[in-house]
Amino acid sequence: MHFRDRGVALYPDQSYDQHGCHTGVAVVEGEKLNLLYTGHLVCEPDSGYPTKVLAVMDKEGKVEKKGVVVDYNPKHYTHNMRDPVTFCRGDDYFMLIGAESHEHQGKLALYHGKRIDDFQYRGEVDIGLSEFGYMWECPNYYEDAQNGVLIFSPQGVSSESKYDFNNVFSVVYMVGKPIDTENNKFEHHGYFELDKGFDFYAPQTYCDNEGRRILVGWLGNSKSEYPTDSNYWAHMLTLPRELKIEGNKLLQIPIAELAKLRSSNEELTAQHQLKSPAFELELEVGSSFSFEFANERGDTMTFSGTEQEW
Repeated sequence: MHFRDRGVALYPDQSYDQHGCHTGVAVVEGEKLNLLYTGHLVCEPDSGYPTKVLAVMDKEGKVEKKGVVVDYNPKHYTHNMRDPVTFCRGDDYFMLIGAESHEHQGKLALYHGKRIDDFQYRGEVDIGLSEFGYMWECPNYYEDAQNGVLIFSPQGVSSESKYDFNNVFSVVYMVGKPIDTENNKFEHHGYFELDKGFDFYAPQTYCDNEGRRILVGWLGNSKSEYPTDSNYWAHMLTLPRELKIEGNKLLQIPIAELAKLRSSNEELTAQHQLKSPAFELELEVGSSFSFEFANERGDTMTFSGTEQEW
């Protein structure tokens, strides 16, 4: 729950990442941390193309960049090809990369390697969705027992329902069989939105030292304006959640460590003045309910529901 600032680990200081170090994944191996990330290379003013770069961090936090392990694939994809995530099968490494086809359809590119610094293109993973947004950004994939869980952000998806896909870019997940890497296929039970919040994006998951699957998301997005933008400060990480699989759904549970941050409790009244800006609310409601938050400036936020609408 508490973090220390250890400085900047990755600077855009090489030819292959001079236009920026973007999203990737960290893979623990022994005493080192392999950082696989998206590097943007400038090929002419105001343009560039993506590469997948490996850097290695030691226990002291020193980082050594090893160079490009997957180059841009212009034959199959546009410059929208980024955000690698890896998983292992025995001694084999597999990498998934979010991509956009030249027909402007979201794709999931699959790469294979015997070493973490050497990958070859294996094609696209068929997830049974031919038209589902123009770009599949920030994929995350893990396997738990007999299940494979794929999380990604399909850009360009909308819905006529006022409850679905209302974010700038939404996040979905699928629970199914582990990815068939021989036939490039992921069989699943359908997709579900992971979070309805407007500031939830690009989640990453990892397995902690207690065996829990922990999810942390990006609280923000690159397309919205924020009050702190003028101060060159924007966005943060969400509170960590523990993920559990139940049937074809993911259960998301605030991690137990949050309870240690509780300092006091209060009984609610009809008009209640909160003493702290950080709080948890526990209620029992009937068939309908409504409650409102307000501050001294007159800003309000209302939560309500009925038997027909929760």
